[in-house]
Amino acid sequence: MVLSDLIHGVPYYVRVAAGNCKGYSSYTTASPPSAAPS
Repeated sequence: MVLSDLIHGVPYYVRVAAGNCKGYSSYTTASPPSAAPS
């Protein structure tokens, strides 16, 4: 995944889930809790 057009200094929170033929996982906890592009 590529996140583009992020604003410098603004914190972003990203969580992901995976899926396959058996179903989907729970969403992850953001780690670190937030990050700002540098």
